[in-house]
Amino acid sequence: MKKILLSIVAVCVLLLLLSMLPIKHFVSALRQDQTPNESVPQNESVTNSFKIPVGDSLEHMTIDGKERTYTAYVPQRVADSTGPIDVLFVIHGTGGTGEGIREVGFDSYADAKGFVTIYPDSLTRDGVAMWDPTNREVKDLDFIQAIIAELKKLSGNQIGNIYVAGMSNGSVMTQAVGCMTAEVDGIASVSAGLTSQYFPYCKADRPMPFIGFYGTEDRFGEIGKYESSVAFFAKENGCTDTYTATALPNIDPSDGTTVDLRVYKDTSGKACSVPTHYYRIEGGGHFWPTGEREYREDRLERNTGSVSKDIDATELIVEFFGLSM
Repeated sequence: MKKILLSIVAVCVLLLLLSMLPIKHFVSALRQDQTPNESVPQNESVTNSFKIPVGDSLEHMTIDGKERTYTAYVPQRVADSTGPIDVLFVIHGTGGTGEGIREVGFDSYADAKGFVTIYPDSLTRDGVAMWDPTNREVKDLDFIQAIIAELKKLSGNQIGNIYVAGMSNGSVMTQAVGCMTAEVDGIASVSAGLTSQYFPYCKADRPMPFIGFYGTEDRFGEIGKYESSVAFFAKENGCTDTYTATALPNIDPSDGTTVDLRVYKDTSGKACSVPTHYYRIEGGGHFWPTGEREYREDRLERNTGSVSKDIDATELIVEFFGLSM
């Protein structure tokens, strides 16, 4: 009996450890039967061939006859690496810029953990910078795909996993990129989501790890639409429409917000094997949850709700994706 009990304990510990693996290990397992884009021979003869300069650089390309730009940030740690290089795209919202959304703080994590950050710039339509997730009026999906192709070329095919995060209109674009771009390995969506009319066109070729954030006092009042898009990705990931809701610590009672984390379940009642997480911010507005930072994508005075200081979306996204060398 004692041996049986010890065996049961050992199995439970193993299952717990497996459930804590970061997304990048899940993605690697998912790709076992595919030709991985990170398959760089690991031996002493391998040298780094990444041709984007260390630090930040403004890169240019032409898409559909229009000049497009993006900012790339390459830490020294990446330049010194000979292994696969993970990449995080961060997509700004309406009226924003790639340079502006750098304020959310991913570059400091890139320095510490060793990954590349990419900040694309949208074009201006009707006097406002915005993305076209439909790829009809402006070939924005083509633009993101072209950046990925260029990164692979400039890195000597040294790119590992590719993740995308976005805010507001950039969040809608992020979800569209997750649907339509085969190379993407996970998405992080803040303060906006796809409409249900778009779901039939969402043709992700594999499950898509998803982490999302939305405030109940967002001035656009689209929490129902946002939660529909969360449920859509949960379903695509093999989850049910049920979830475990956990009230997170109210670290800053003065910020006017509280946060619940919803982790979607599979048919057995356990957390989905393809992680699908949603942070519902009671009292939160149309903002990036910043912890101790002071970033606001939308600085309009008519904004409603509050910036949550109880969570830091930047840190949570890095941890969710397991971004490190």
